[in-house]
Amino acid sequence: SVFLGSDAYKKGLVGVLIELFDCEELFMYETKHEGTQVLRNAWIHLLGATTPTWLKSGFPPESAGGGFTSRIIFVYSNSPRKRRAFTSIDYKTRDRLVRDLNTINKLRGEYKWSMKGRRWYEDWYENMDIQKESKVLLGYNLRKAVNLVKVAEILTVCESDSLVLEEKHLVQSLSVLDEVEVDMEVAVKAIEKSTKGSDLDIIYSVIREAGEIARAVLVRKMSYKHSAAELDELLDTLTKAEMIDEMEVEAAGGGGRGSKSRLMYSMHSGMDDKEER
Repeated sequence: SVFLGSDAYKKGLVGVLIELFDCEELFMYETKHEGTQVLRNAWIHLLGATTPTWLKSGFPPESAGGGFTSRIIFVYSNSPRKRRAFTSIDYKTRDRLVRDLNTINKLRGEYKWSMKGRRWYEDWYENMDIQKESKVLLGYNLRKAVNLVKVAEILTVCESDSLVLEEKHLVQSLSVLDEVEVDMEVAVKAIEKSTKGSDLDIIYSVIREAGEIARAVLVRKMSYKHSAAELDELLDTLTKAEMIDEMEVEAAGGGGRGSKSRLMYSMHSGMDDKEER
């Protein structure tokens, strides 16, 4: 089922999630017919999955600057993990995990800092340069300290019931976040991207997949979405950005007087090296 649809902003659901994320001691929500709903010490977790295409349609572009997406840790990869045709279930491990989760569910109380953990976090927090990081992830970086502690708390209860934040869990949490951030920009850019930007990506992908493609073929492929004039404008943008090359070649069977030529497009000669970097 869909929890966050395109109308989530209109219905106020996103605003509620933002407030719950901040873990206030009391959360109060006014309803039209049921009075005031009160939650105490709420700590919300949302584990979801979607496709890159839905990110663009499900989140309005303005959401990237509205505080919601900066509170999400997007785990993105452009390549699938190792594929296995047949898998088996380790029931003993499954039973141990279920027992451990039940134990974690019964834990109560406040997390405390170990001396080493507190010193490590203090040093990291005071020396973190959020301006040095990606401008696309600026909002996320402003809240990275909160995410680091939350992930460290989860890692802590995976090993112990002591509710003590140790240095090793904070270091591990930072390592996890740093690894995820490598590709997180792709997800955030998908939300921020304009319609034109999305169209450029589609055309570039078609050319990259073909290796080399004639303008006439490209016009036919994209006719469901763009007129020839609109396509030429987008191709001109990709050419000027040095993402593709435009070539004029002689049509097959030509060579005589009045022979025709046609336009061909291919990836820019330096794009392979850029993408590898």
